[in-house]
Amino acid sequence: MYLAHALSVAASGIFLPLYVFPAISGDPRACPAWTNVFDAISDNPSLPFYIVINPDSGPGAAGSQPSTSYQDCIPLLKAANVKLLGYVDTAEGGRAPSAIEADVTTCAGWESTYSMDGIFFDDVSGQEGDLSMYETWSTFAKDSINGGDGHSNPGDYPASGYFSIADFIVVVENFYDDFSTDDIVISSTEPASQQVVLLHDGPSSVPTAVVAELVGTDHLAAIYITSSPDYTSIDSDFDTLAATVASDE
Repeated sequence: MYLAHALSVAASGIFLPLYVFPAISGDPRACPAWTNVFDAISDNPSLPFYIVINPDSGPGAAGSQPSTSYQDCIPLLKAANVKLLGYVDTAEGGRAPSAIEADVTTCAGWESTYSMDGIFFDDVSGQEGDLSMYETWSTFAKDSINGGDGHSNPGDYPASGYFSIADFIVVVENFYDDFSTDDIVISSTEPASQQVVLLHDGPSSVPTAVVAELVGTDHLAAIYITSSPDYTSIDSDFDTLAATVASDE
């Protein structure tokens, strides 16, 4: 992932894969599905939010703009503590470079009112042999989004060289019940300040002890814990998760 400008704070934040269509049937200009996100952003102005925008398993057709619903709702996410990231799937390195570059270029070409601050590279292989390929894509994204920070999602700890081409790495993406805080590895080549944890199929209420360890003890870059299995809904207590992260950082 590449961000155009780094947040000025080093605090832990929320990393939200917002794979939720914002509108409702019959009212394409309303954004009710994102209301909990809007509220959390405004209620926690010092908490960094990194929000992945994914209109169509990517940005859509090459050179396109997102749908009217996204055009109307994305601007409501914009705030000083928010970075918006366009979704690009790399298929474990299996997609053609031209397809990945087309997705990056499409995201970079969205109009300024609903523009992205960066690119979220998903399904990253994390293998040492693919590092130079991902470095090329990361550089392309950085150039397309006017420079800045980089982030990738291998979903597990990658070869350590990936930390040198990305500011944030999703080091864990897993079922909540399969995760242990002992899974976190922190070292000089895998610093906590670059690590993101995403946990799905979680409990119905915020697991405060887990948040406290990941944020208050480990000082990870960002986390997200949800009861959703696929990030296509926002928990009713999302604001509580945000407030808990803010209080523990």
